[in-house]
Amino acid sequence: MRAFMKRILSTVTTMLLVNPVLAFNPPAPQPDPDPTPPAANSVTIEEHQTGFCRVDGTIDADVSGYRGDGYSNTVNEPGTAIVWQVTAAQMGSYDVVVRFANASGAARVAVTQIGDMDMETLSFEASDSWADWQDMTASVLLSAGTNTIRLVAVSDEGLPLVDSIRLQGEGLSAANCDAVVDPDPDPTPDPNPNEPANFQAVTNQYVFDGITASNTPYKDSARFRVYYGANGLGNFSQNNLDLTLAHMESAYDLFVTDWGFRSPGLSVHSDDGPYFKMNLYPSSYMNAGGVMLYDARAGLSYLQVLASQLTAPRVTVHEFGHSLALTEYQWVDQTRTGAWWETVANWVADTYLNSASYNDVRQRFGLGDGGTIIDLNKVIGQAHLMIVSDQNYYEAWPFLTYLTNNPDGYPGLGKMAVPDLMRNHKRNNETPLHVLERNVSPVSAQTVLGRYWARMAYLDIGHSKAQQAFFNSRARLNFSNLDAVGNQTYKVKSARAPQYGGANIIPLSVNGAGNVSVEITNLGNGRAESNFNATLSVRASSGATRYVTLANGSGQVSLSHDEEVSLVVVNTPDTLYQYDAFRTSSSSPEAQGLNYQVRITGAVPQ
Repeated sequence: MRAFMKRILSTVTTMLLVNPVLAFNPPAPQPDPDPTPPAANSVTIEEHQTGFCRVDGTIDADVSGYRGDGYSNTVNEPGTAIVWQVTAAQMGSYDVVVRFANASGAARVAVTQIGDMDMETLSFEASDSWADWQDMTASVLLSAGTNTIRLVAVSDEGLPLVDSIRLQGEGLSAANCDAVVDPDPDPTPDPNPNEPANFQAVTNQYVFDGITASNTPYKDSARFRVYYGANGLGNFSQNNLDLTLAHMESAYDLFVTDWGFRSPGLSVHSDDGPYFKMNLYPSSYMNAGGVMLYDARAGLSYLQVLASQLTAPRVTVHEFGHSLALTEYQWVDQTRTGAWWETVANWVADTYLNSASYNDVRQRFGLGDGGTIIDLNKVIGQAHLMIVSDQNYYEAWPFLTYLTNNPDGYPGLGKMAVPDLMRNHKRNNETPLHVLERNVSPVSAQTVLGRYWARMAYLDIGHSKAQQAFFNSRARLNFSNLDAVGNQTYKVKSARAPQYGGANIIPLSVNGAGNVSVEITNLGNGRAESNFNATLSVRASSGATRYVTLANGSGQVSLSHDEEVSLVVVNTPDTLYQYDAFRTSSSSPEAQGLNYQVRITGAVPQ
């Protein structure tokens, strides 16, 4: 079976998504009489200049204080945009400063995006005059080469007035918008060639528990079959059978047809077919809610589920997630991926429950909201555990949601992050974090882990239902990670010292003027490679977030009156560990907690 490799694109398309302002009556125009000179190592792009590609609207000069030939004024419709192109000498994170005007009377919340994925949340503050031009700074990740930057409206009134953008950093230049950028000169091969609309039934390819079409009733859909009503299987109404098949077909459409996972209808021994229906067996007696079974000769998986759980996608789609991992095959017989199989399966189940695919089934059958399966007591209250361990491997799936939504715009992540963790595995018994290290290069896996946990301080990973659940329950979660040792200094509790890839999330109560300083010292845990990643995570009452990386464990932040802050410390040793979560012992490197102390001024741990 071939491994389908996904190439990291050489071009990153960055979108800054904003909530727009209302229409206005402009005053008499005057350009800025004394414009501020551009900063060194920066490039400014104004209308009618190289790098300015288009505006869905007009270039006007009706408001005073603009620079250059005018400013961009989009049509008052959602989806309208302003587009620029720049060239970066090397990949990296750059600040982009948007010069805008907003006199609508209220702050406008914005979300930066890369592709169609939410990034940093921003708030465009209002002023008293449309001639009062302001700057808003966002961080964007540019690849080496040409990058397309968009500012896109999401509501009916269009964008605020935009005068220019200024990008700051070495090696930047405005690009010719006529340049052709190849979006993917080496596209990923189709993992499901010649897939038919209807799959053929399994006949003699395998037989489970003596159950066949000749001795047991069944019901079919295009790609699935449910056996029922005989030979120890539960009996069901036609409506419940239809509901089960609807969930399975919708999950298939989401992950295989739309997402691009390899079809479980294909044998792992063949890329060309034929395609077989997946069988479901709802047993009356089981010790678990469900299990994926596999016939090695046929190379096909099938599902046995507890009869009472047949219509529950948290069970059936979870087990279908195992089938997706199996058919990708690279993780099969790799012991160091073992614990991650359940992580992937729960990610599949939760992703389905929060998808348009589930909503379609919900509306057809009158079901309730899908909700989320996040276990906050485990993923937040016990964040100090290894990133995936034998104690949290079912609950660790939000890490995969973070990789998929990619709110920080790291290379090699995004929609295909999870399948790429499997497809790019070398079948050398490496861990998924080693695959991640290659996929996100030149960014390190340690950096990705650090920012994931920084965002988990407020569940800022692009999962609105999980975030709502967090704020509804965070007063009951365990954040008790530190003991006071005097002189504004605290030491990590030995039982809460973060293990490999785990974290301490420490909400702070600010005192004084809102200036918080932190200095972290690694006290050592007997491992020469011991290291950490630390961040001050800041969230405003509007929902806007920002993240201050603490280089070498030290840094500070100034907070406004409506902002809260948490300190996040992550165990990220300089060397990635090859570990099997089911064989970890107390002396294993991955089990050694990060032993540290921290001095905090301007705040105290809550």
